[in-house]
This record gives sequence, C-alpha cells and structure tokens, in this order.
Amino acid sequence: MSVWAVAALAAFLQQSPKASIEGYVVRAGTNDPIAGAQITVRRSSADGLSPAPPDDLTEIARIPAVTTDSQGRFIVKDLDAGSHGIVAARNGFARQQYGERAPGRPGSILRLTTGQAVKDVVFRMIPAGAVGGRVSDASGEPIPGIAVQLLKSIYDGNGKRTFRTISTARTD
Repeated sequence: MSVWAVAALAAFLQQSPKASIEGYVVRAGTNDPIAGAQITVRRSSADGLSPAPPDDLTEIARIPAVTTDSQGRFIVKDLDAGSHGIVAARNGFARQQYGERAPGRPGSILRLTTGQAVKDVVFRMIPAGAVGGRVSDASGEPIPGIAVQLLKSIYDGNGKRTFRTISTARTD
C-alpha cells in the first residue's frame, strides 16, 4: 500500500462518527402516516436559539432535506454533533417545528452528540384549514375585486383585545 493510501485510510478512520435522527410523521388525532412530508434539519447556534451563521454560501445545502416514505418514516443521517432544529412540512398541513406544543409556538432544539442515533422523533401534524365564501351585493350578485382579510384575535401588552391580519385575498 502506498504512503498516500495509508494516510488517506488513517484520515478516514479518524473521522468522528456522525449522528442521525429518525422518526415518523402522522396526522394529529388519527395517527395515520403522512407520506411525502419534507423534514428539514438546520444546525443552530451554540445558544440553540438561532440558526448558526453560514461558514460560506453552501451552509444551507449541507444538510439535505428528506421526505417521509409511505409509512410516514424518515431518517436524516451524517449529522455533526451540536444543536439542531427540525421542521416538518407538507401541503395541506400546518408546518411544525420539533417540540412545538401548539401551532405557531417555538419548538425545541435537539442537541446531538458524536455518533448519537436519536430515534422515535414524532411529528403529529395538524391539517391546515381553509376559509371560503361568497361576497355578493344586495341582489345576490357576486362582487369581484373585494379585499377580504382573515383576522386572529390577540391581546396586546395591556390586555386589550385586538385583531391581527393573518392573510388577505381578493374575490374573483
């Protein structure tokens, strides 16, 4: 064996074993598997609260997203030790962060050690809602071009109830 081959083999053997995350995605309430959900893992900063700054422009591409199989299972391999955030997304369902206790609330950071295999990460995704309707004049004729807003009731810092615009659309 050449000196170069021995050096390459030694370098390969000295690499740290990589971590992995595996689990499944199901529909909340029924536990039916959700096929085709996209699982995205992003390395987080040391504080675990924000994404790590990219070392270069390819940082985001370093952890490729994976898709759940027909049984809702996924596995993300070759992860470095450190803090990671995980997100599940699928058309027709609310996007969900790992550890999120309610829609729109912050999730949890998963701290991986060298060679760790985290199993049984479960995402219970909530089906997305839809609002539909018809805007018409006094004679029942549809009115095109009317702005419609979807509002959410919230309370401000003083405890006063207000509304926040969630989405807007125009009638056709």
